[in-house]
Amino acid sequence: MLNNYTLFKYLGVTSASNESPKHELQSLKEKTKTGARILASPPLTRYQSHIYLNTHLQPKIFHPLTTTSLSLKQFESLKKTYINQVISKCGYNNKWPKALRHGMTYCGLDFKDPSTEAIIKKIKGVQSLF
Repeated sequence: MLNNYTLFKYLGVTSASNESPKHELQSLKEKTKTGARILASPPLTRYQSHIYLNTHLQPKIFHPLTTTSLSLKQFESLKKTYINQVISKCGYNNKWPKALRHGMTYCGLDFKDPSTEAIIKKIKGVQSLF
């Protein structure tokens, strides 16, 4: 029997018996900090940085979001750990408007927002049950 503070990891998602999302948030922040350090490395080009973001970093971040319930404030703190490094490494100014960072039309950068992706994944999960 697990007590309320014992952490366990199942299918890449860290959680505790008391259903507190702070452990998963801490785990996600560590992953994003590691990804930001890799993006900061000099040999990566703009194209390679964009490929790394879409094929490695974002899947690591977005996979556990279907099972966690983070608040918008927690999503913002998670996004702050990597988004500025991603924008600058892809060759854009860090002052790029937030509305265009995540949009695809009107010259948007098409970076995925974690809070929006979590909602989309949860809706798709409910749809698959029906």
